[in-house]
Amino acid sequence: PKPVPTTTVDNPGWSSVYRSLFAASVGWVVYACSVGYGGIITEFLSWSGWVPLSRLSYAAYLVHMIIIRVYSMSQKTVMFASVADRTFMSLSFICLTFLFAFVAAIMVEIPFNELEKLIFPRARGRQDGSTGTPVGVKGGNDAVPVHDPGKQTKDVDEHNAKALDPDGSEEILVQKKQN
Repeated sequence: PKPVPTTTVDNPGWSSVYRSLFAASVGWVVYACSVGYGGIITEFLSWSGWVPLSRLSYAAYLVHMIIIRVYSMSQKTVMFASVADRTFMSLSFICLTFLFAFVAAIMVEIPFNELEKLIFPRARGRQDGSTGTPVGVKGGNDAVPVHDPGKQTKDVDEHNAKALDPDGSEEILVQKKQN
């Protein structure tokens, strides 16, 4: 018998690495976008039109299999696959999924998020409530008290100093205590 030629998809070598290559590719796009080399991809992924869908994505993840299962279990006959049928079904599933995700978010997710905010209030902003100055500032004997001795400051003049903000991501200008 003649050997059957395989395509790239059927090749065992490709089958063993394609998922890892896909994950590495997505990781590279995320990395490139986060360090500023994403260009038009960063602009596309940062588009404000994605915000409503991103807020519904977890609820959509939870309800999509229920919608697909209800549809498939309600079929009385064998389903035949064509590109048009699968495209129509996929778009229908996406629309129904986000419709039900919206309902689930309104009925469950948003009320529980508000309840969580009431039960566990979070500190607002980056300021210490007692002094009105950023937490974690180090500036010598005449500066605001230090909460984290590892933070570094640079003196700018006799009234101000530069310090790392509490999460260490950027320098902030702080006012020294006046004697």
